[in-house]
Amino acid sequence: MPETPLLKGRQELHFSKIARRYFGHDTDVLVLRNEVDPANRYGLGAGSPDLLFVVRGWCLFIELKSHSGRVKKHQGQWHQGARDKGAHVETVKLDADTEEGAWRAIEGQIRPLIEAIRGRAVAAVEEARRGGDHG
Repeated sequence: MPETPLLKGRQELHFSKIARRYFGHDTDVLVLRNEVDPANRYGLGAGSPDLLFVVRGWCLFIELKSHSGRVKKHQGQWHQGARDKGAHVETVKLDADTEEGAWRAIEGQIRPLIEAIRGRAVAAVEEARRGGDHG
């Protein structure tokens, strides 16, 4: 059976809708699409990742790339600048520019990242409750 292509020119929007469906019942996860327009100065700025996942108050930035896409220089600079300040920034590459490819990327790449962040968030809260440094 052929796979369903992501909307041409609207892949990030289409992917974000699929991610919202996937995580829709997870009360720990909020999925946001970063709409950027540097000319009109909204969004997180040129080079910023396509998606933001908020997991128990911790942020995970996701740069989404098609199966043939690559991170551009200005994107890499933004990503590294954010990482240097402690942000979680990851690039997720689809194996196919299809809905099914999106589901596979979410299940195989994004979900494990979210679970790792969820674990760190829970551990930080428990440490804080014990009066330790959660830095």
